This record gives sequence, C-alpha cells and structure tokens, in this order.
Amino acid sequence: MKLYFLTFTFLLFILNIFCQNYKQVVSKPPLDISAIKKWPKLESPAISNNGKYILYSIINQPVGKRTLVIQAVNNIWKREIVNATPILFTQNSQKLIFKSNDTLYILKLETNTLNFIPAINSFKWTRSHKGDWLSYQQMFQSNKLILWNLLTEKQQTFDSVFDYSFDNRGNVLLIETKRMQYNLSSISIQLVGLVDNKTYVIWNADTKSGVETKFTNVTFDNDGNQLAFIEQKQIDGQFTNAIWYYKRGMDKAVMRINKQSSGISPDMLIANSTLRFSENGRWMFFQLQKVHEKLIQDPNLVKVNVWSYKDVIIQTDQQKEANEKAYDAALNVQDNNIIKITQGEERIIKSRGDYVLIENSEVETKFWWDRTFNSNYLFSLKDGSKRFLVNGTKNIGYAFSFSPNEKFLVYFDQKLNKYFSYDLTTEKKYNISLSIPSELDNEYMRETEGLFFPVGIAGWFEKDRALLIYDNYDIWQVDPTSKMPPINITNGYGLKNHIKFRLVNEPELEGNVIKNNESLLLTAFNVQLKDNGFFQKTMGKGGNPELLTMGQFYYYVNFSQIPNGIPGVSTIAPIKANDSQTWIVERMAANEAPNYFLTQNFKSYTQITNLQPHKSYNWLTTELIDWKQLDETFSQGILYKPENFDPDKKYPIIFEYYDQRSFALNAYLQPELTSASINIPWFVSHGYLVFRPDFHFSIASTSGKTNGMNAYNTIVSCARFLANKPWVDSSRMAINGHSFGGGITNYLITHTQIFAAAAEAAGVSDGISSYLDGNYGDRQEGTEIGQGRRGTTPWQRPDLYETEVLRANQVTTPLLIMHNKADYAVPWIQGVEMFMALRRLGKKVWMLQYDDEGHVLSEKAAEDYTLRLTQFFDHYLKGYFPPKWMTEGISARLKGIVTGYELDKNGKKN
Repeated sequence: MKLYFLTFTFLLFILNIFCQNYKQVVSKPPLDISAIKKWPKLESPAISNNGKYILYSIINQPVGKRTLVIQAVNNIWKREIVNATPILFTQNSQKLIFKSNDTLYILKLETNTLNFIPAINSFKWTRSHKGDWLSYQQMFQSNKLILWNLLTEKQQTFDSVFDYSFDNRGNVLLIETKRMQYNLSSISIQLVGLVDNKTYVIWNADTKSGVETKFTNVTFDNDGNQLAFIEQKQIDGQFTNAIWYYKRGMDKAVMRINKQSSGISPDMLIANSTLRFSENGRWMFFQLQKVHEKLIQDPNLVKVNVWSYKDVIIQTDQQKEANEKAYDAALNVQDNNIIKITQGEERIIKSRGDYVLIENSEVETKFWWDRTFNSNYLFSLKDGSKRFLVNGTKNIGYAFSFSPNEKFLVYFDQKLNKYFSYDLTTEKKYNISLSIPSELDNEYMRETEGLFFPVGIAGWFEKDRALLIYDNYDIWQVDPTSKMPPINITNGYGLKNHIKFRLVNEPELEGNVIKNNESLLLTAFNVQLKDNGFFQKTMGKGGNPELLTMGQFYYYVNFSQIPNGIPGVSTIAPIKANDSQTWIVERMAANEAPNYFLTQNFKSYTQITNLQPHKSYNWLTTELIDWKQLDETFSQGILYKPENFDPDKKYPIIFEYYDQRSFALNAYLQPELTSASINIPWFVSHGYLVFRPDFHFSIASTSGKTNGMNAYNTIVSCARFLANKPWVDSSRMAINGHSFGGGITNYLITHTQIFAAAAEAAGVSDGISSYLDGNYGDRQEGTEIGQGRRGTTPWQRPDLYETEVLRANQVTTPLLIMHNKADYAVPWIQGVEMFMALRRLGKKVWMLQYDDEGHVLSEKAAEDYTLRLTQFFDHYLKGYFPPKWMTEGISARLKGIVTGYELDKNGKKN
C-alpha cells in the first residue's frame, strides 16, 4: 500500500511538471507587429586567414541598431561592438579594421587594444599577397590623404588630393590632386607604387577659370600595368570627353581617343561610361553615343501620341526608353586602332581575349513574335570578322563559356538540348554532350515557364583539357574536342537517389580552374525528402561521391537546385579561411533560426552562434504531405502547424501558393509584414494552419490545360484531402495568392465554392484585357510563352484565355483584393474589373488600393495590409467580429484620417 502511494505521488509529480511545461508552450504569445520590427538576425560572417577568428553582425541587437561580434574560434576571447561595420581582417590575422559612425578603428585581435582614426571623410582599402593598405581622408583635412601599410605600420601623406583609387591587385594607388592659384587650376594624376613606394606623375595640366576638368571611370588591367581614364572637360557649358592611357614604363599618360580620332564618325561622341581592359590586356573597351539634335516642342502644336500597327515598340514602352543607346567599341592598345563592335540593338554578353560574344537583338527591330533571326555571333577584335553560331529565338539561354586559355567557346543549343564547343582557331564545332543520356536543360524552367534553359557549366580544367557541366542531378566531365566520351563524375548517384549536386564554389563564376586530383565540395539537395547537405568528390577518383553530411536542415542551396528560390530565405555559401581548412557554415531548420557553425571536414560542426528569437513566440512546425490529385497524379506540399498544435482541436486552414514551394520544408521563414504573399509564420502563430502545395504546369496549347485548370487540379484535391483530417475544419478553409497566385485565386473562386474566404493581391482577372492592355507596356509575349503558358494567341484558342470576370456570377466566396495603381507588373485595372464585376452582382468583395504603392508594398503599407488581411480571415475563418472598414467602409474624404480597424460588435454580418 505504501509503495502504491509513493508511485501515485510520483506520477502526480511528473504529471504536474508536464502540465507546467505544456502551459509554458501554449502560453507563448503570437507574433505581433512590434516583434517583427525588432526581430534579430545574423549577417556578414567572415573568417581570418589563419582560421582562428570570426566575425558577424547581429541586426536589431539592440533594437534599431546592429552589433558587430568578433571572437576567437576557441571561445577564449570575444568582443561585441554596437553600430560597427567590419572592413577587413588583416592578412596576418592580427588585426581587424572596422568603422563606427565617422571613425575607423583598429582592433588588435585577442586583446582589448583599440586604436582609432576620427572624423573620417572617405576611405578605401586594398590587399595583395604582399600586404594590406588603407587610404583615408579626414573631415578637418579633407584634401590630405593618408596611405597606411597595415603590415609595416608605415604611413605616407599626400596633399591636395581630390580623388583616389587602388588597382584590382593591390599594386598601385592612383591619386588625383587639384590646386588652385589665382584663376588657374592645376591638376595632376599620380601613381604610387605600393611595393616600391615610388610616386610617378603621369598627367598634369593647368586650366583657366570657366573651364572645368574632371576624371572619371578610372580602370586598370588585370595586372595593374595599364590604366585608362576619361577626361571630361566642360567649356562654357559644353562637355567633351577624351580617353587617356598609361602603361608602366611610360613617362606620361597619353590621350588615345577623342572626338576627332580616326574610327569615330562625326555623329558619335565618347560616352562617359565604364572603361575596361580585355583579360589579355590587348584591348580597351569603351562606349560611343550618337549625337542627337536637341528637339524643342512647339507650344502651339497639340500633343498627340500616334499609335501605329507598324510600331515595333508600342508607344507606352517608347516613353520608358529615356536613356540614349550606347554602342561598344575597342581600342587596340598596341597600334591605336579603333574598332566598332556593336550597332543597332546589339550588346556584348561575354568577352575573352581577342573575342567578343554579341547578342544579336534583332528581335527589337522586328515584332517579338517574328522569331526568324540570328541570335548570337562571335566577333573577332583582330580582324573584325563575324561568325554566326546558332539560329535561335530571343529566349536562348545559351550559357556561353570561353575556356581559360581562349581556345574554345562552349555553348548550349536550346533546340537540340546539347552543348557544343567551338574551336576559335580551327572554327570547328563539336557536339560534346552527344552521348550524355540525361536532359541538360533545367527541368523546373521547362515545366514552369516552358523554356529550355541549360542547368549550367560548373567550370574548366587546367589547359582547357576538359570542363564540368550539370544535368539536373549529376555532374559530367566533357572533352571540348569530343575525343573522349563524357564521364559522370558523380557516378549517377544523384539521379538514383533524387539528389541534385552542384559545386559549392563554381570556378566558372569565379574565374578559376579545376586542378587534377582536386577535391570538390558539392552541395546536395534531395528533391523528394528535401534534405540538404554536402558531399565530396575527388577528381580522377571513380565511384560515388563521398557523403559528408545530409539531414533535415537547410545549409546552402544553389539557385538551380530548386525552382525560383524561396521567398524571404537566402543562404550563404560556406566560407573558407585562406590558410586553414576551417570553414564557416550557415545552418537552419523550420524551427531553428539561421546560425553559424565551424567545421573542418563537413562531418562534425561546432556551433558559434545561437540566435533563436522565435522561441519566445508561438512558432511553427512543418510536415511534408503527399496526396493524389484529381487527375490521379501525385503532388507534395508543406503543412505548417502552430507550435502549440492540439490534434483534438479543429483549425481553420489557408492555402497559399505560387509554383513549387515544398523545397522550403526545412527552411526558416523570417516573420515579416505581408507585403505580397502572406507571411506564413504570422498566420500560423495566430492559430491558422497554412498549406503550400506544389503546382505542376503545362503549355496549354499542347496539353489543353491552362494554369487555372492545373491549379484547380492541385488546390481542390489537396483541400479535399486535408478536409478529411480530424483537426481541419472543412467549413473554414481559405485561399490566398499574390501576382500569378492572385490570378489563380480569381480562377478558383469562379470554379469552386468550397472555400469560406479568399484573398488575392495583384492578380489577373481577365486574360483577354491583360493580353491587350498596352497602357502597361507590351505584355503579350509573357502571356503566350512565359508565365502565361498559353503557347498561342487568343484568336487561335480563345478558350485558353480565362476571363474570370465573366464567371463572377458563380462566386460565393467573400473576396479581399489588394491592387495598386502604380503596379506595372500586373495592371491595376485587373483588380478593378474583378471588384466591379462582383460588386454589380452583389457579391461580398473589398478592394484595398494603397496610394503610391506598386506590385509589392513598402513597409508602412504592408503593416496596414497585414492587419486588414488578418482581420478579414479572422472574421470568416474564426468567427470574430468584422472590423468597421468591412461593415461600414471608409469614405474617400476620410482616407488617411480613419483606419476602420475597430471591430463592429453590433452583430453586423458580412
């Protein structure tokens, strides 16, 4: 009996503790506006070269400010500094330079020794393999420049400095000085060698009063041996530009190009735009602009826009083109020969050495639906020859890549779905991916946009001997001469295991090359389980890539691994210390805020930050749901539940959608104001279930299924599926979408009556008027082949152009519209049409139109929209009293005076 009593007492004790803990969970408050505004988050991590020190910033800690944190990785030393911005760790890993207000600070790491330079007016810094240099000017001596060698502590002072800049490799400092004496202005340009400490005056001149001379667009070549700049001279209000050139070893800079230079026609001027050198230093690129006669309108003539069927660009788009077109040219720095590169609507998209790749935008001189034109050609700077590569369409997406040694140009043929290499010397073409069995175009772009864009090129090997390209899951090594067959370096492991592999650091993007036997770090994403992590692959070694870590986290995801990214979520690539195998890695989960970890092998991790602000509020959990759609196919989606979810309760549910978002299963969604699509943490914290399904689309002209039909197949099926769950209140289900998703909302409420409420922001309601609305520019292309996915015109297939306003009489769902006059993505009239149709039919509809707002709301308007959208759903899904803006409205004269937030408790129903 005694034993029984003790056991019973113990059970009561345990139950009491459980109840207390449970009460602590359920008593967490929901998110509110003030919590969102003060929400802290991490950013800007960095690591010292030796891997022993790290830094990062905490935004909104304290509220409205940011705190810079510097600490030793062994946790024996740490400093926190409010309102400080980091500049750099010195290369010897002994100091940190940071700025706070107008003061530069020099912190000796692992000590409290702090030196400072006050009243900073401007500063710049550079680094090379021989050290770090800092140059700065102070407010009380704004024309004096200090150059400081951070390694040796030596300083140099320069007077009368007007402007200054470093070259890219940290070899020289360029200084522009200006001195005034009487009515003369003496200007000079000096180069200061950062290694030899020698100063060279490369340009100087005196100018008289009334003549203004300034220098712009200073640029160095890759080695810092050559430089060019534009001299912009103003005489009596007239500007003239000239380009000057200097090469190390010359006594002075020389003027190479002016308006009278051979090769520049009288109708052209030198544009005041960016200069740049080719990678091999043989060419300097600049731009020209046409001389146009200044036109003066006749005040006696009526102002009329003449719209003509022969206009290639419609009048509204012509009015947006205010800037003058710039044309590209190049100077041969050896023989001073000028060669024109682009004309008409052409533009440079890539260059390497003696070659320039031109996008032939002839489509701009024809109607966009006339697609018979040469899309790209290779231009030789050596002889001015043009070599057309591929006949294609405007949306080519070719992923052009020059080999590092300038022997090959590789590109993707969109029609053949294959990569080709072009030998720049022999002019031979090779189908280098012919024997690769997998698709090389991005499957998400193909499905969501109907466009065939390549997944991409990862990088080149040394001596141009091979390159890496992606298919949707694996990585292939290909020979640019196609003599050797392609090798699947990931051994098909990605496809077999539903994992998309990408290089963490893509040499193609960074200008580096892959070395023999190099160990490559791969980011991996499992498209079925949504796991993320890292693998390793050693070049030259067969077999599967080595698993390092994989789990229900979100570490780092390449943009091509998931469709369209995840709104509000960004990840940083792992950051490596230059001289150590120490990395900073960011990690998050749905209920774990992004934090930083240290690793040396990507298998074990040491947490260095632990910011978890959501733990103070009723947060969320995620669950991956699979279900069968109406057409018997399967789809996936994320069910978001409140942290205090009670399976014995029934919850209202909101379906929120756009395209494919199940990839966000393990992503941490920042709580934010609703400026476009609803903020999921906000509504879940307020007691709603939110479900995000994956849409799967097709081209309507070939499949017979429009966007609306495909969305109906998904949304209605998942709504019916979840309505059978005991914790879902099937009478309190709602839908919400923004932009494309807003148009889906309009389609759904005109085709089903199962939803208790609906909200749409900036959505299309009339496919025909949207197609023909020239007031917002030429939108027809996107309607036919872009996100509209019709694949045809409304005259050929009018049935594929949904016009929801004509089905407004079928609507029984109360609708809240948000659309603004300054929305140039989706015409505002689309929202007005839907509102007017429903209003005429006596349907329950409200429209919020914010002055001076566009497609996405600014913070102030988003705060208001968040409150009104919440009140709208609270009324129809929770049975709360409606606010007065819903029951009484707000007259135009009271706009900005009355909010109407107050709840109407007089029993009025809507």
